[in-house]
Amino acid sequence: MRFPVSAPVSVDSPGHVLVVGLGYMPLLHVSATRATYMSRTLATLGWEVSVLTVDWTYPLPQTVISPAGSVERALEQNNPRAVAIDGRLSNPSFDPRATRPDTEPPSPRWVPLRRLRTLRNTLSLGPYPKWAHNALLAARELHKQRPVDVIWAIHGDDSCHAIAHQLHREFGIPWVADFKDAWSRFHKPVALPVQRFATNRRLRTACALTEACEAQAERDRIEFKQTAHLVYSGYDRELMSEVTPEKPGDSFAISYLGSIGFAHDVSLLGETFAALRARAGFENLGIRAHQFSAFPQLKEQLKPVGCASLVESHERVSLARSFSLMRGSDLLLLLPHTARDFKQVGLKEIEYVASGTPILVLGQPLQEFSSLFEESHQVCIALDAEQAADFIESEARQVMTTGRSARRVEANGSRLDAFTWPHQGRRLSEILSTFTRPWKPSN
Repeated sequence: MRFPVSAPVSVDSPGHVLVVGLGYMPLLHVSATRATYMSRTLATLGWEVSVLTVDWTYPLPQTVISPAGSVERALEQNNPRAVAIDGRLSNPSFDPRATRPDTEPPSPRWVPLRRLRTLRNTLSLGPYPKWAHNALLAARELHKQRPVDVIWAIHGDDSCHAIAHQLHREFGIPWVADFKDAWSRFHKPVALPVQRFATNRRLRTACALTEACEAQAERDRIEFKQTAHLVYSGYDRELMSEVTPEKPGDSFAISYLGSIGFAHDVSLLGETFAALRARAGFENLGIRAHQFSAFPQLKEQLKPVGCASLVESHERVSLARSFSLMRGSDLLLLLPHTARDFKQVGLKEIEYVASGTPILVLGQPLQEFSSLFEESHQVCIALDAEQAADFIESEARQVMTTGRSARRVEANGSRLDAFTWPHQGRRLSEILSTFTRPWKPSN
């Protein structure tokens, strides 16, 4: 969606919401999308929005800015404003351009000490304690100057929830705990009992939960005895319409946008490409797979079956270019988030369908998307390697013969209306309004 240069706070504003999210644009990583788009959407709905985050701009200022300085800088910005904490306050070598930028100094090499620190962080300020400490200093100053009515804290990590929990304890500010990622995603099984205890302790002070996946919401309703509202991460309909399709390479292009996590089901991946390569006439089809990510995982996944040479690895790209590549590719590869005991929804499920490009789903998708996929002419759900290979071969031969797949559809079909950011943002606004303290205009 397109946002105004400035979204002023209206006289009848619902209130001042503090969005706590480690990731925020200009960070290219997908973790920045939910906080960025929801903040902008809330601003267009009249909210005064402050985002407590990391300063991801490059180059960073020559002088390290204090937490109080971050607040002063933010108050000069348009709505939504970013209270962006300088990562060098907690990690002098912080570099927002790094493959894995980190606001924390390196972990101790001595394993017992490292585990002890992990335990301490789990029970206190989460995996980014030094950033969280500085973020809390900034939040207190912001609340002093512009009282916060409600907090929406995004779980890409526990530190955001820990910050909201602490602000609630100090000032009584109501807060809603968001789970973009599952509470157990980043923890080893041996650490889950401690993680469950710490999560439950924080969530007891939350008003409600918002979840990016219905399956995940149902699990957390039972686990934490909390009301859980489904708020999907949306997609930018206008941006999808505006981009110029870009085909990666001259051959038949299978594209995978993003990284491959441990929750992705990759059980059919190697078998599919091995079965495809074994077929007569395969070399004449000119099939190439492309991954756009900071990590060449697709090539590594196909190396054991001798198919790594079919993959071209590319750098991570901006959201706009990822949409261009989605629309310009011949086929999009989708790996369901179903490999762990928790289930979750990625952004690709919706964005891929919105692109109109044929999609191959390798494995059974989440039930909540079954109807959307099954009703879409562009989607093939393959439950075995031969079925997946059949689909790829058929698409490649059709494109080679006619220049266009019969499965390709127009971008932004009407069935996707409910998944746009404005629609999901209104859902979030209604939830936050329920818990917002009576708003009083500033003098």
